[in-house]
Amino acid sequence: MNNAFDIPQRVLILGAGSDIAAATALALAANGTREFVLAARHPDALDMLVEQLRELHATSVERFHFDANDHDRHQALVDYVWSQPGHVDLALVAFGSLTGETDTDDSTRAAMSLVTTNYVSIVSIIETMVPRFRAQGTGTIAVLSSVAATRPRADNYVYASSKAGLDSYARRLADAVAPDVHVMVVRPGFVTTKMTADETPAPFSIAPERVATDIVEGLRQRSDIVWSPPIVRGVMGGLRLLPTPVHRRVTKLVIASRTSQPEAI
Repeated sequence: MNNAFDIPQRVLILGAGSDIAAATALALAANGTREFVLAARHPDALDMLVEQLRELHATSVERFHFDANDHDRHQALVDYVWSQPGHVDLALVAFGSLTGETDTDDSTRAAMSLVTTNYVSIVSIIETMVPRFRAQGTGTIAVLSSVAATRPRADNYVYASSKAGLDSYARRLADAVAPDVHVMVVRPGFVTTKMTADETPAPFSIAPERVATDIVEGLRQRSDIVWSPPIVRGVMGGLRLLPTPVHRRVTKLVIASRTSQPEAI
């Protein structure tokens, strides 16, 4: 159950190894969350996060191996988490990919890898969790989308389309499970993380801690959509109104002015 400040007490984080996930876990703990289930591809790399959460008075911190693309094992993870005492107040779906399989020159293979991770795998784990949330009659599913979902650019069209599909799925899922289960879509702009370390920062770039702050505030307000930072809502709203020929020209200018592709999470 949420505490008096409407902060979830038991949280499942899928993709806990990401910078945004770690920052959000710490922000939640600082605001009173006490139980964490951390699922990550490399759970042994979470030692520092586990220690920090305990320093912030987390009473239970479990960690598990989670391969997002091993869909056959999603059910086992969900069954275990929900077999433990207490409700899952929040499931934060924070995993994703920027570039697909970067170790291959096969663009088709890379595109399919990216779409699988950013859309198919997330739908798989959420659909596995939905019956559990429905049965307990409460809880929040927070899904990390991206501002790129709202008006894809030519230089990141596969990534943006995967986020657009996810964004649309999450928004309609919100309609299907309301009012008992809350679905919150998080749309960050460019976030300076280890995944974007080699990229040229875009305007209004933010740190993972800012996204975490916006997520916590969104949970408090029971928001349907969280823009991080809020200013990108207006920016993307303006871009969506541009006619396609104008948008293409603007995109080309943006690409030409930068030495590498910007990506959102």
